[in-house]
Amino acid sequence: MSTRKAILVINATRPEAVQAATTLAHLLSKSEFELFTSSAVTISGVQTVSMDQLPESEIVLFLAGMERSYVERKFLACVKFHYLA
Repeated sequence: MSTRKAILVINATRPEAVQAATTLAHLLSKSEFELFTSSAVTISGVQTVSMDQLPESEIVLFLAGMERSYVERKFLACVKFHYLA
């Protein structure tokens, strides 16, 4: 089992964001990353979990388009809190 983890934060209402996430998921899987999202999408190889269940990760990728989605803003707030604590 891989020890490298990545989180994908995806704006599910933007088809181009979902397509980019699908492509990235395929590439990261080849590099033996375990992939996670809390976004409302289903992508092969990406585990969908609640925000509370997202693991510590090596990288976090935001695929949201021009405007930050609610999930992205909430996630950024959690990350900032984590590093300030």
